[in-house]
Amino acid sequence: MYRESTGGSAGARWESNAGRSAMNREENAMERENDAGWWFCLRHQTVEHGPGCPDRERMGPYATAEEASRALSTAAARNEAWDAQDKEDD
Repeated sequence: MYRESTGGSAGARWESNAGRSAMNREENAMERENDAGWWFCLRHQTVEHGPGCPDRERMGPYATAEEASRALSTAAARNEAWDAQDKEDD
């Protein structure tokens, strides 16, 4: 089955459900490979272990739940360090 992927008939691009399904299977396989670690879910603001929300909505994987719980503060500290380094480089 095919569907129009952009609105309107002029220059419309058509894609197959088979193509989308293959991409979804590949994305799901990649996510399953990462299920072993600890994650911080950005949507729910909670620590997750194993399968959970999609990887695009969480940070990680981390080795421990404690590390995952500090994901936002770790990212903020890294950003500050990189910003400081950028200022030094200028």
